Amino acid sequence: MIERTRLAAPHRPLAWMGLFFAFFLGILLPGCNGGKDEPEARSCAETTECDFGQSCLDGLCTARTCATSDGCPIGSFCKGGSCDPGCETTDDCYPDEACNEGVCEARGCRNTTLDCSFGEFCDIATGDCYAAGNSYCEPCVADSSDADQCGSEENLCLSWGQYGDFCGVECDNSTDCPVGYDCIPVGDNAGNIFTKQCITYCWLYGQEGERPAARPLPPSALPECPTVIRTEGDAPAAGAPR
Repeated sequence: MIERTRLAAPHRPLAWMGLFFAFFLGILLPGCNGGKDEPEARSCAETTECDFGQSCLDGLCTARTCATSDGCPIGSFCKGGSCDPGCETTDDCYPDEACNEGVCEARGCRNTTLDCSFGEFCDIATGDCYAAGNSYCEPCVADSSDADQCGSEENLCLSWGQYGDFCGVECDNSTDCPVGYDCIPVGDNAGNIFTKQCITYCWLYGQEGERPAARPLPPSALPECPTVIRTEGDAPAAGAPR
């Protein structure tokens, strides 16, 4: 007699649990977005036809990310409710840039003191900084009989004792002086102010081409203000204006 081996029946409860789990996922997964399709953008002809916070862009109501360019990062502007790269006005650019045909570009100087380097002036018309030249800080001889050694009689050769003798340049106020210079009153031995000169720490900064690229502080605390000896009724001292 041949014996037949009975195969074990599958574990029915586990099989039913697997089917139930698969069915359960089939119900939940479509519900992740609520079972609803994304609403289609409404067509429009102008922004007034769109909901609040939307703009009519390319014929469709689109969520607006900006109302004005003030709401956009620097270097971009608000167009149709979105921030686009570029600019409409210079206000959309960084302070040292200007808007040129929709692009922010570096611009030239606008202020001598703020935009230029030591010993330079700003030419606002061209936007270029240029070297002051003239006789600023040129070495000179204070007791020389050459009244024009500093370029003109109005420019004085000023002695700074152990620091040396250097040319000043006549001025009315500090805006007449290049960067790093100040318009300082100069008086005679009696304390009478008779001129103002653009001067700075000439002995620290060397001559043209040797001056540091870093902008120095204005000469607000010079070691000892120079005086030009002038006696009433006498001829002007060497280097003093006639």
